[in-house]
Amino acid sequence: MHARQSTLGALARGNARLFRSSAALIEGGRTLSHGELELRTNRLARTLMAQGVGKGDRVALLLNDGIQFMELLIAAGKVGAIAVLLNWRLSPHEIAWILDHAAPKLILRADHFAPLLASPLLATDVIIADEAAAEARYERWAGEGPDSALELGIGLNDPLFMMFTSGTTGRPKGCIHTHGSTLAHLMTFALRRGITAADCNLSTNPLFHVAGLGQALSTLAAGGSNVFIARDAGPLAPIELALQHGCTITTLSHPLLEARRQIDVETRRSLRFRTVTTGAGMSDPAAYAFVRDEWGALVCGGWGQTEAWGFATMIDYPDMLEHPASIGWAIPPIEAAVLDERGLPLPDLEAEGELGIRGANVMLGYWNDREATEAALATGWLRTGDMAVGSPEGLFTMRGRIKELIKSGGENVYPVEVEVVLRELPGVADCAVAGVRDAKWGEAVKAFVVLEPGATLTAEAMTARCREPIASYKRPRYLEIVEAIPRDHIGKVRRFELSARPVERDQAVP
Repeated sequence: MHARQSTLGALARGNARLFRSSAALIEGGRTLSHGELELRTNRLARTLMAQGVGKGDRVALLLNDGIQFMELLIAAGKVGAIAVLLNWRLSPHEIAWILDHAAPKLILRADHFAPLLASPLLATDVIIADEAAAEARYERWAGEGPDSALELGIGLNDPLFMMFTSGTTGRPKGCIHTHGSTLAHLMTFALRRGITAADCNLSTNPLFHVAGLGQALSTLAAGGSNVFIARDAGPLAPIELALQHGCTITTLSHPLLEARRQIDVETRRSLRFRTVTTGAGMSDPAAYAFVRDEWGALVCGGWGQTEAWGFATMIDYPDMLEHPASIGWAIPPIEAAVLDERGLPLPDLEAEGELGIRGANVMLGYWNDREATEAALATGWLRTGDMAVGSPEGLFTMRGRIKELIKSGGENVYPVEVEVVLRELPGVADCAVAGVRDAKWGEAVKAFVVLEPGATLTAEAMTARCREPIASYKRPRYLEIVEAIPRDHIGKVRRFELSARPVERDQAVP
């Protein structure tokens, strides 16, 4: 037995002693205390063992956000299994590919996700569903049997979960995070955000993604509570639950923003949020002023990715307004640097290159993909695939994804820097930029713009706006007005879809 055995299960056990009667997880009419969470996850861990699950085995979770997801993740960790967190927004074919790659011993799924497991490629048996009979069986599992702690020799370096990248440039890759990388992220995030046992998190982002899972587990780690929105809840549920439970922290998500628009100002001002997290460098931070002015809460932005276990940089709201394209500073003790083509830090602090991250929060590697793991981690830095510019003060500004770089006439154009300019045009509700094939330039910049109701945008107005802030080779050569910008489940623009759209003659910008 090694002395360094800190695990997610050990964290749950410690919190059960410190915060035994305090709420940990709230969903619908159910509240689970920290003490109850420890006992239930001990019983569930033994149930998994009885199903033949042991150290290193994979257990796939295709579940709603809520109590069952959280306690099964912890229970799997207690037996040393690797939880495969499945994105229920994927197609049956995509999920079948992931399951074939991960080869789980068990699949635990909610009943209404059954169609997602209908692919003929699927070979793994589904063990648990949350239909009425199975739910009763699940509760027997969670409520019966010994509830004492398990001592199985699980340690910091043992894998805890596998989360797949979005796969926008190819097959998704399974990022492996250990108990150690998980605890490092939770403690770092909770410290940076000032989360304590007095906090209640309104969980609005899916738990199969690091943004949602990170905030929920960080709150749990601090001894606080999490409120989950039921799948069948109405559109106003985020605000109603926040008021009902006195939620103090959350992330700016689409469901929350939609609910806010439908509730009167006085009701909104009754919210007790004290801090709200959002992405940095992705949109105009002035749009978040309502959080400060209406809710009286602090806004904090950040950047992260699955390989780095969520946010690795953060920036407070006043700095976001001053540096709207910036993603902030690395969260101590995480380190960040701008890397050269070899993956090594550049000596020039203001150089442009690939953003590199290192720290205990970084993934162990990609599941069964040695080549991709070596490419990402071999130099001792996580090569993020994002281009950034540093500063002597340690502030980083994002340029965009390396694979989204537009090569126009031999010059490099990063979509993000053009989008920042376009967003300032009157009447622009949303926009994105992508490269399209061009006989003259090889690639040309094309702008896709969503207009506010009643607004118009001429090619001449767009060209005039771009003339001063950016070089002429960066300005859009084509303009298409669209109803919506295609994005994935975390808000990233699906540029490959935009690049594939036909370029029409009347879209040319003189």
